[in-house]
Parts: sequence; structure tokens; C-alpha cells
Amino acid sequence: MKVQGTNHLGPITYHYDIIQNTDEWHQIRCGRIGGTSSNTLLVKGKGEDGLGVGTYSMMYQKADELINGVSDVEELKNYAQQRGHDLEPVAKERYTYVTGNLVHDVGYVSQGILFGTSPDGLINDDGGVEIKCPLGKEYVRYMDSLEIDPKYYAQVQWSMYITGRKYWDFVYFNPKFENCDIIIKRYSPDPKVFDIWDKNIKIYEQRITKIIDDYNEKAEKGYSVLL
Repeated sequence: MKVQGTNHLGPITYHYDIIQNTDEWHQIRCGRIGGTSSNTLLVKGKGEDGLGVGTYSMMYQKADELINGVSDVEELKNYAQQRGHDLEPVAKERYTYVTGNLVHDVGYVSQGILFGTSPDGLINDDGGVEIKCPLGKEYVRYMDSLEIDPKYYAQVQWSMYITGRKYWDFVYFNPKFENCDIIIKRYSPDPKVFDIWDKNIKIYEQRITKIIDDYNEKAEKGYSVLL
């Protein structure tokens, strides 16, 4: 574990001693918004506070995790998820061969108590890498258009938002495509996305803090139903 800086979200802590997908990893992610859920904070809601329905759904899930600990985190992995997990080490080796960049593993990067990210790897002192191993149809689509899925774009931006790093390489890897098995595109921080998160995160923090405080007050009084 190593603290490397701080900002308005709290101290930035690199957890090198944690291995991803272990019980300890699930525990540290408990209650935190990570890269895969960060896109919900970009959706403009119709309510007065501007948060979308998806953000509130996520908020209730995170509140449950903060109150009860890790719950229902071991979802059944589908084929694509398992395939990506199996191919990631191969993709990292291929990325290093093509770019010359060594990929440094880190289990988790936390910021404060409500936010964090699980990078696929860190590059040098100011970069990182996000690796996807899609099936053939999606690989061809991206190879043709180079249009990143919005949720992946949010994930890449979130990694930079949390870590404060200057660039993130987005990698698509599929070993079936001989001599064209890896596509690498580098992204820089997007100020427009960061501005939206700056605004919505403040509201999110206020809302989830109130939920937890209300629960603690009810629990202290010892009743299960309030009419």
C-alpha cells in the first residue's frame, strides 16, 4: 500500500499488496464507485439534483454494501467475462512487445472511502492501460470504426480522474486476428467529463451520506419499521 497524493475526493492510495478478484479485492471495492459504474454519474437526470435514475440505483447498492459489507458480489461470470480474464495476461505481453511499455500490476487504487478503480495496469509514472478482449464481431467493429463504447470511455476517463495520471492506453485484443490482433489507442483526460463528475460527485456524496446517517439513527433506536 502506498499513498501517492490527494485531491478533493481524498487521499489517493495504491494497493499493490491486493490481488484482483480475491476476497480482499472485493472487500476494498465494497461501497465504492469504480470504473465500470462511473458512466452512471455522467447521465443527466430529470430530477432537481440532476442525478439520473441509474445513479440512484447504484447509490442504494453502494449504501447496502457500506452497511452490510460485501453482498452478492460473486455474480456468475459469463463466457465473455471469463474469456477476458483468461486472455488478459497474454494481451499484456503483446502490448509490451508492441509498445515497449512494461505493465505494472496494482490491485486497487482508492480515493477516500467512496471511490476507486481497478486498473488493468500502470505504465511508467503517469500512464495506465485498460484491456478488453472482445469476440470477433465487436473486434471487427472497433477495428473498422475506432469508436469506443461510451461505458469503456467512461472507464478510461475514470481511471485518470481517480489516479491523476496523464494518459491511458485503451487496448482491444483478439488472438484470432493474425498479424492484427491488438489495437491500441491513447486517451488524455477529458475536461468536460471531469467537470460533470466534479459536480455530480458532490451531490452523490451528500445523498449517500444522508442515507447512511438515517440508517444509523434508525438502527440506534432499534426499530425495523417506521410508519
